[in-house]
Amino acid sequence: MSATYKAVTLVGCKIRKDKIFFKKTVRGCDHDIDTNKPYCSECGRRVWVNKNCTVEGFDPEQRKLCGYRMWYRDWDDYVLVSATHNCCSMEPISNNDCFYPLPLSPDGIDSVVKKMEERLEPLSLWDRRDFGIWTFLYAY
Repeated sequence: MSATYKAVTLVGCKIRKDKIFFKKTVRGCDHDIDTNKPYCSECGRRVWVNKNCTVEGFDPEQRKLCGYRMWYRDWDDYVLVSATHNCCSMEPISNNDCFYPLPLSPDGIDSVVKKMEERLEPLSLWDRRDFGIWTFLYAY
C-alpha cells in the first residue's frame, strides 16, 4: 500500500471553518405549542433541533466561497480561499515532472486583495492579516 502526496500553494486568505460551517437552532415542527417544552405534544418531535448550516455564498458542489475556490481538510480548523483562479500544484504529472506554475493576476496583488475584500467583508469573513501565500500538503 502506498501513499500519494500533493502539495498546493495558493495566494488567498485563511478563514476559520466555524465561520463557514456552523449549527443553528431552529424549530423542529411548525405546530403552535409552548416552545419551552422539549417535545411537541402534537407530533412528538423535538421542539428545537440543531441544523447544519453554511454561510451565504458557499457552494458545496463546486467547493467555492463567493466564487473563489476553497481548499480544506476535515481535520483542520480553517479553510483556505484562493484569490486567484490558479494554484501551484506539486503532483506527479508526467516524466516525474511535478510543477504547475502559479500565475498571479495581471491586476497586481493590491487589486486581488481589494476584490477579495469586497466579496468577503459583507459576510464578516475578511481579515487582512489572514491574506497571504499559503502552502499545505495532502496525503491520501
